Order: sequence, then structure tokens, then C-alpha cells
Amino acid sequence: MRTSWRRFAFLAMAMATVAACGSDKSTGPGDTVSLAGQYTLTSFKEGNNDLSQATSGTLALTATNYTVNITFQGDAAPPIADQGTYTATSNGSFSQTSSSSGAQSTGTYTLVNGLLTLNVTEQGMAISQTWQKQ
Repeated sequence: MRTSWRRFAFLAMAMATVAACGSDKSTGPGDTVSLAGQYTLTSFKEGNNDLSQATSGTLALTATNYTVNITFQGDAAPPIADQGTYTATSNGSFSQTSSSSGAQSTGTYTLVNGLLTLNVTEQGMAISQTWQKQ
């Protein structure tokens, strides 16, 4: 369980629901979009474990890169510090690759009113994260 947190580290972020992109430019289905901005973690779930009350974190996104830092209170899990690349498309698909571990995650995202929700799977584990854009 701890291994997947470190590998995923972003959004980081685990998904089951697909929705439209929050980009304000016109794109076709599957076109790459940017989710650039600074975000604060509001919820974190791994599988059936809701760790939202025991986590805090920040996420910085450029057009193609991410940097994420997540801390867990007590001994819930070791802290996550990771960076790498991501791709988001106008049809709601999302993928990321860690530059430190090489781990990859795929899934979906939504961006609605500054609230970024990521639902991804890594090595069979569902991970869901919600981030508020600053």
C-alpha cells in the first residue's frame, strides 16, 4: 500500500468517473490540454481507505510537468514528494509518469470551478485525489 502512494504521488491522483475538461479553449476529442496551476489537496483515497482527514498536500502543474508533496498525520503513511510528467486530454483521460521512480498511472480527471479530481489506477490500486486550485 505504501509503495503505490510513493509511486503515484500525484494525483497524483485514482479514478472512476469521467467528465469534461475545464479548459477554456476549444479542443477536439482527445486533444492534449493543460491543467497548469497551483493546487491544495482536499481529499485522498486509496482503494476503500479514505485518508482525507490525515493528509495535506500541494500540487504544482505546468502544461506538462507536475511536482507534488503530500504529508500524512501520524503513521498513516510516509510522506510523498514526487515530480514527473503528465498528459490530460479534452475527453477526460489522464496519465502521469514519475521521473524519480518511473511509475505510471492512468485514469480520468475532471476540472470544474477550480476543483481538480483525479481518479487513477496504478498496479491495480484505485487512487482518488481532489485538489482545489489556488
